[in-house]
Amino acid sequence: MLWRVLCDVFDVEFVPFEDKEIFNVAEFMKDKGQVWDRFVEENGLYKTKMEEITTFGAANATLKVDFQHVCSMNKSREFGFHGYADTLKSIAPWVERLRQMKILP
Repeated sequence: MLWRVLCDVFDVEFVPFEDKEIFNVAEFMKDKGQVWDRFVEENGLYKTKMEEITTFGAANATLKVDFQHVCSMNKSREFGFHGYADTLKSIAPWVERLRQMKILP
């Protein structure tokens, strides 16, 4: 579902993939700094280095959890954290904010 939302936000075709497929985003992106630099230049974005705006190791940990993840918000609520944000619904506004900041095209 996350990938479909991201594809919609960036107006690219969603291509389904096998959930068991192993993809290491950190390994794939480790030598793509020059590609990002060119992308920034070609799109007139705020000059950033890829390492300044993302952590691909964290993306690996977040996107490819290979065990059942069960999470309870009970302790958080006990300590006064009652807010709620729908992750999928929050993606588009954050991408728009990054576009306004000229971090993303």
